[in-house]
Amino acid sequence: MTDQTRWGIPEVQSRNKDRLYLTTNLEVKTNKLNKLREIYTSTNQLDNISEELKKQFDDIILQKQS
Repeated sequence: MTDQTRWGIPEVQSRNKDRLYLTTNLEVKTNKLNKLREIYTSTNQLDNISEELKKQFDDIILQKQS
């Protein structure tokens, strides 16, 4: 009986890893988007942005997509 059920284990593990990656990746992107939105709204649409916030904003925007 173990031979009959063993064939599906790698497929299930692969789907679980994919699901975990997608969830984690979405959470990271959501956090970055929220940070950008916060900077944008708090600086009056980037009109009154400080050097520190500008650096944070640029760092997030210019990061390579993963």
